[in-house]
Amino acid sequence: MTQNMGYLSLTRLLQRGVMTLVIRLAGVALSLAITVWLSRILDVAEFGRYSFLYSLAAILVLLAQMGLPEYLMRETAKHFGATQTVPRLLWRRARNWTLVSSILVLGLAFSLIAIGKFPTGDALAFLICVFIVPLSVQVNLLIFELRGVGKSALGQTTDMIFRPIIVLGALLIMQLVTGPLNSAKALATQAMGVAGALLILWFVIRQSVAHLPSTAEGAVKLELVLGSSVYLGLVSGLYLLQSNIDILMLGFLRPEPEVAVYKVASTIAGVAALGLMATNYVIAPNLSALYQTGDHARLRMTCKHSAQMSFVAAISAALGLALFGSDLLTILFGAGYSIAFVPLMVLIAAPTARAMFGPIENLLSAAHCEKDLFLVLFAAAVGNVVLNALLIPSLGSLGAALSTSVTIFSANLTMWRMGIVKLGIDSSVFQ
Repeated sequence: MTQNMGYLSLTRLLQRGVMTLVIRLAGVALSLAITVWLSRILDVAEFGRYSFLYSLAAILVLLAQMGLPEYLMRETAKHFGATQTVPRLLWRRARNWTLVSSILVLGLAFSLIAIGKFPTGDALAFLICVFIVPLSVQVNLLIFELRGVGKSALGQTTDMIFRPIIVLGALLIMQLVTGPLNSAKALATQAMGVAGALLILWFVIRQSVAHLPSTAEGAVKLELVLGSSVYLGLVSGLYLLQSNIDILMLGFLRPEPEVAVYKVASTIAGVAALGLMATNYVIAPNLSALYQTGDHARLRMTCKHSAQMSFVAAISAALGLALFGSDLLTILFGAGYSIAFVPLMVLIAAPTARAMFGPIENLLSAAHCEKDLFLVLFAAAVGNVVLNALLIPSLGSLGAALSTSVTIFSANLTMWRMGIVKLGIDSSVFQ
């Protein structure tokens, strides 16, 4: 169903938010099944190596795609909303540019292997990790193209449901055929999942967008596109970096078994952010449309509705994890992972704080404040690195959790104040 741009009533936001949340919950359940399965069939060191390399792949994907998926969504939505056309020339150029950047990442990886300077000491696992990058970049481009024409549920379903189902199937087959698994084989199943999602999305694009006419476009110049997309990409990259800094620094500063325990805590803590992610996913294009029309009254109301839904969901999840989190960790991952409960309790503070301040990131982006948003998030990332470096040696995984939660809260508090001062809009649940 095509999504209309503009004001969303509480009822419409609730309907679309619930649909998005259902898809995300299914995706989280499937991803959790993968994490639980791998934590039980891999030894702790191999699971820690897998977690480290999978986080590294996610960061390399952001570097290779250069902010182009976000730019494609914005430009596609602009053309589609105004003329019911799609910028196919821009789509093709973006695929070509990201293909070149992906090849550069692969070349760097082969160079590191050649000189023996690759991370974790497992060349095959590192190589598979890097091959995930170009596949993931193309998947992201297709997902954001679909989102730009109001068909976000199709891309979201493919990425969050079909892809992990393929991974689970590949894990089962690989375990039956090859015997005991290691980090390289686990990463290979992730690569299969991304490749399967890419094929599905190509089919979906051909079936659902082929009938739409192309936008009358002039020359599409790389320097002009990157001039707009670079800050969007940097913001997305900083968000992902912020969510992975703790795991990466634990990987450098602490033993791999501790990384495995913290990865479990981080995964479970993500449940508290589901409501926020669902509502933000729904309202992002609507906030842009409302800001462009100057309808600040409805813009405030949309922010309020979004903050209320997100905060209720986050508080509910946090309370549930506080009451039952320890038992949940033992049941899902085994008694050895019960020590993840302490960092888990600290980590759930971050998504709860983000929900409290509402969709402030999307609001600032809609108001073309990407540079300000980048500066705040960059400062938060630097602060996170410094705090992790100071706290991890003495506090271990608890130090990583404290560093992450403190810097995320500080960044969202700063952005919330920025929204009030620059835009005159309070995006929080308290307005």
